Amino acid sequence: KVASPLISSSHIDDINDGTAATGTLNSSTMSSTDGPPPPPRQLMAYPPMARLLNAFLTGMNELRRCLLPGVFKMLRDSMTTALKKSAAILKSNERTLLNLGLSDDVKQLRKVDDEMRTIFHDVLEPYVRCALEFALGNHTQGWDIYNGMKMHADARAAAEAKAQAEKDAAVAKQEEEEEKERAEAAHALKQDGDTPHGPETPPVAEQSEEFATDAQVI
Repeated sequence: KVASPLISSSHIDDINDGTAATGTLNSSTMSSTDGPPPPPRQLMAYPPMARLLNAFLTGMNELRRCLLPGVFKMLRDSMTTALKKSAAILKSNERTLLNLGLSDDVKQLRKVDDEMRTIFHDVLEPYVRCALEFALGNHTQGWDIYNGMKMHADARAAAEAKAQAEKDAAVAKQEEEEEKERAEAAHALKQDGDTPHGPETPPVAEQSEEFATDAQVI
């Protein structure tokens, strides 16, 4: 047996209700076992991908009952064709979403679409190819594909963690600079308030008309 179906229809309903556990794109959800590698459980967060994987696995488990060596290449070619068609559908969905404007709902749909395409190319496609090799009896090649998928997932997770760390550092630096500017402005304002001013010049007393007249007589 290649692998058990990832999830049943009841689990799909749980996912839609938000009650099923979801996984992340990392090697901990793709651990090796003594038998065929288990289906990546992070696909549970994407019901369409989970259903597609279940269809592939069901077909390959049935295929093992009537497998002939002469059809190996044909099966690999058919698998490649099926995966290309699936990728084309995802690409078509992306183009459709790009023409729907910039509303919040559309932005959310684009985010989900981007996640779907990532999970398809990084997880579902390599896992299906791995499962096919196990169905054909090529366990070594199957594990090579599977381990390559894990390495790619680890590299992607490391890159995302690095990008997030750089973003956090940039935000922290900006906040530090803004705080420094506020402190300098407050210090300058305080110094301006504490600076002593010179004595005021007393106003010149106005001469009376009488005094001015007397001065002219003298």
